[in-house]
Amino acid sequence: MKLLVFAHKPPPQHGQSYMVQLFLEALAKPEPGRESIQFYHVDSRVSTGAEDVGSMRFAKIFLILKYCFQAILLRLRHGITHFYYVPANPSRAALYRDWIVMALCRPFFKKLIFHWHASGLGDWLETEAKPWERRITQFLLSKPEASLVLSEFNRRDAEQLQSHKTFIVPNGIPDPCPDFDKEVLPGRLAQSEFLRHSNSHEASQIVKNRTTEPPVFRVLYLSLCHRPKGLFDTLDAIARANQKLSGPLRIELSVAGAFWNEEEKGEFEQRLGQPDLTRNGEPLVKYLGFASGETKRTLFIESDCLCFPTWYPAEGLPIVLIEAMAFGLPVITTRWRAIPEFFPKGYGGIVEPKRPDLIAAALQQFMGEHYDPWMRHHYLRHYTLKAFSGCIKEAILAT
Repeated sequence: MKLLVFAHKPPPQHGQSYMVQLFLEALAKPEPGRESIQFYHVDSRVSTGAEDVGSMRFAKIFLILKYCFQAILLRLRHGITHFYYVPANPSRAALYRDWIVMALCRPFFKKLIFHWHASGLGDWLETEAKPWERRITQFLLSKPEASLVLSEFNRRDAEQLQSHKTFIVPNGIPDPCPDFDKEVLPGRLAQSEFLRHSNSHEASQIVKNRTTEPPVFRVLYLSLCHRPKGLFDTLDAIARANQKLSGPLRIELSVAGAFWNEEEKGEFEQRLGQPDLTRNGEPLVKYLGFASGETKRTLFIESDCLCFPTWYPAEGLPIVLIEAMAFGLPVITTRWRAIPEFFPKGYGGIVEPKRPDLIAAALQQFMGEHYDPWMRHHYLRHYTLKAFSGCIKEAILAT
């Protein structure tokens, strides 16, 4: 099989670009006993950073035309048969980009494969798209040979465009913490026991036996800093939960990520200065900016909980949830789109969107529980790079 991958890898760094990078690395490693996939890559990057993703600029049109020309030349030169593409999130700027690519490139390739990292385009076409937008989309994007989707929930996007075949391919990542049992687990167990007793008469003795400055329950928000990603809901939840605490225990939040726009950044900074996000004159929230590499790894290890209460319209399978699982970190997230599918039934960290009160209650629940490394086990069973690589290669070879 000869496959052209028309998709961008980092930068900018976000879940979709990272998974494209992992996909390309997987294709470059042939497996014994499996048919090889000869691939060619057009790195179709049009955004300069997180704040530029989804925006409309004329310069992007010229870039798209250049990438389409590269793809067509590769097709003619190498006889490539399959065209791999990541469809738009539910927004006009991204959808119009897809129209250009499909109009120029699709006629040159025998088979089209969509990989649906974002979700919601099918619903958007039914409820918000204008009739002429719906017709053009169906004409240019419908009936791909195959659709790769992240979950059962995401089948509806593939069905809306009448995909001939649909394969479920959950994301998976390299293990960021292969020495979890030695490096992370002992600290998680000790911190859990300490927090459970932090408001008891035993707390003073426990404090004497520790070298840190407890008692603090450390919450991490690591994502694009954007209201629909749950940033401001997280801030309100931290304030609510702290107001209900007594004794020395407090909840602190570390926020890591780039801001979607300056308006929300200003609102965030103003919110941090309000009295309910301080305690004894000290801030309860720290903003760390974009975090990657060792800084990001340290945040995962040193935190006690990840809070990601998203209601982002195009949310698929956020990589940050898988990363948290790999680090054995308890997660608070939302009953939004496909997210509940990635956790066991009955998991107590899933709340309704836009409900800071429920997030606060979940935080209090986690503080009082024994640590259970099941999140780490869940990652190892379902979301490793090996599982992802095998699944996506099998799906593509089946087209």
